[in-house]
Amino acid sequence: MKAIFSYIDVTPPHRDKLWCGYGSKKAMARGMSLAVMMAAEHYDPVLCTSPEKWESFFKPLGLPFEDVHLVDFSSFKGPDRWRTTAQFYAMRHFGPPFVYLDNHVFLRGPVPDFDRMLFMHPQPFARDRHAIYRTPVYAIKEHRESFRAPPVWDGSVRVGYRTGVVGCKDREWMDEWVETGLGWIRNKEVKEMAQWLKMCNFPVVFDRHLAACVDEKIGGAETMAGGLREFEDRTTGRVSSRRNDDEGVIGEHIATQSGGDVRLASFTGQFKQTGTQRRRVVQTLSREYPQTYAQVQSQI
Repeated sequence: MKAIFSYIDVTPPHRDKLWCGYGSKKAMARGMSLAVMMAAEHYDPVLCTSPEKWESFFKPLGLPFEDVHLVDFSSFKGPDRWRTTAQFYAMRHFGPPFVYLDNHVFLRGPVPDFDRMLFMHPQPFARDRHAIYRTPVYAIKEHRESFRAPPVWDGSVRVGYRTGVVGCKDREWMDEWVETGLGWIRNKEVKEMAQWLKMCNFPVVFDRHLAACVDEKIGGAETMAGGLREFEDRTTGRVSSRRNDDEGVIGEHIATQSGGDVRLASFTGQFKQTGTQRRRVVQTLSREYPQTYAQVQSQI
């Protein structure tokens, strides 16, 4: 089965979102390189969709992409430049079966087998202080009471699916996912909503809510775990949140801890920018893939 990556240069007003949340070009190059090299141990071929102007970024790294699908995103603005856009184009171009991986997902083994569609785990949109876990309707009301939500968001779907890993073997599912998502992105009201939410956390809500809505219509979605805590307990990396670092002992290499049956690590949000995790990326990349590490150091 093929593994797919994608990249788009998002430009929100929050610097912590730049370079896919890694915060710097070199940190992102290291993280992306490690994610791709680890995926290549378990999937063949490894493919990528990227804007044309980033060809000069990927080529010097010498990553084992069998094919890089070049897309000109220069005319895309606002929500059109979310990372989800590149994800949609990658899925539609390469087609199922595939495993799509964010560049902060590090594999020690293939993802669990699945039938039609696979996500990381379900996650409720709770009314807490973190906007990324709220329902779109609730977030809109808090930021602008007079704003009318798009009809696709009526508040009935209260649980989303995390999409750092998306496995697909079903073309009907993929077509519905991609076309619905692109339709929402082009929706005038969605663009207004993203503007009001400053494009900070809305794209995350978008991904998760979209997956749940498509599953409600078609069905058949599977997850690696029943919830966030179970997912963290089952992963070997123990690095998907601060609270789950195996009582503080996280090791020098990524995804090497014992005790988990889902053999991957996933960095989320600003956790990618912590000194500890950046060091682990450097240590794992330099020791396990020294040629790739040297290439990153010399080219970026």
